[in-house]
Amino acid sequence: MIQPEAILQLDNVSVTYKRTDRTRLTAVSGVDLTLKRGEILGLVGESGCGKSTLGKAAVGILPTSEGKITFDGLPVIPLSRSVRSKELLKLQLIFQDPYSSLNPRRKIGNQLIDGLINSDVDNEEARETSAKLLERVGLPRSTLSKYTHQFSGGQRQRIAIARALTLQPQVIIADEPISALDASAQAQVANLLVELVQELGMSMVFISHDLSVVRQISDRTAVMYLGKIVEIAETEKIWNDPRHPYTKALIHAIPRPDGKGLIPLELSGDVPDPRTPPTGCRFHPRCAVSVAECTIMEPKMSLTDDRWSSCLLNNELRKVGS
Repeated sequence: MIQPEAILQLDNVSVTYKRTDRTRLTAVSGVDLTLKRGEILGLVGESGCGKSTLGKAAVGILPTSEGKITFDGLPVIPLSRSVRSKELLKLQLIFQDPYSSLNPRRKIGNQLIDGLINSDVDNEEARETSAKLLERVGLPRSTLSKYTHQFSGGQRQRIAIARALTLQPQVIIADEPISALDASAQAQVANLLVELVQELGMSMVFISHDLSVVRQISDRTAVMYLGKIVEIAETEKIWNDPRHPYTKALIHAIPRPDGKGLIPLELSGDVPDPRTPPTGCRFHPRCAVSVAECTIMEPKMSLTDDRWSSCLLNNELRKVGS
C-alpha cells in the first residue's frame, strides 16, 4: 500500500544480474524503502552492498526481478527506447563519476539544453535557463561554451547537478556524488545539494559509504548490508544508539578527531560472496554477538522505538547490551 507521505516507495524490490558464466547474482534482495516528501534519506553501507544498484533501480535504469517501485503514485517503468513520460522525468539520478556521465564531445550548454528542449521551451529560453542553473550551482555562464575536460572533478559534478535540475525534479537519487572528489570539493557539493533540496522543495536519496557526511545532511538513514536493509531510523538515533551490530561496527570504524588517539575498530572478516549469501542473518559470519539461531533464522525488519531493524537479538529472541 502506498503511504500518503511518500514521494518514492520501494516494495519488496530485488535486482538480479545474469552473469556471463550463467550464474545469477542477486545484488538487491527484498528491499522495502520509503522516501518522504521534502526529506533527505541517507543510504549507507560498504562497497558492494547493493547501494548503487538500488539507486539505479529506483529511477528505472535497472529492471527489478521482483517487487514494485512507485514515484508520486505512478509505477516506475524501466527505461527503454520509448520516450519517458513527463511525470517520471521528475525522478532524476546524479551519477558517482561526473566525467563518464557527461559527453566529452559536446559543449556543456548543449547537454543542458537537451533536457529543456524536451520540456517544450524554445532554444533561446533553454539557453538562458541553462545559464541561470549553472550560476545557481556556482559556475559562470561561460561554462555553456566549454567542454567537460576543461573542468575539475568538483566542477563537473556541479554541471551534472545543473543538468539534473533542468527538468525541475521532485526527487534526486545522488549515487555517491562526492566520493570521487577531494575533501574540499566534497563539502562544497554536499552543502550545495542540501541547499537545493531545501530551496526547491525536492526530496533526495543520498547514497554514500561515508557515515560522517550522511550524519551531517540526512534526516533519516538506511543501512544496507549484502543486498538487504538492516536498519532505518532518524539519523541522530542511528548515530547515538545503533541497534544492528553492523550499524554499530560501521560507526565504530569512523575516525574521531577527539584527541584521544584511539584507533578505529575494523570490521572483522570479508563481505561474503553475494552469489552465495550466508543462511540466516547475512551478517552473522562477521558479527561479534551472533548466536546459533542467527545462522538459521533470517531476521525480519521490525519496528521498535520509532525505528526499524532486522536483528534477532534485538527483536525476536532477546535484547543484549552493546
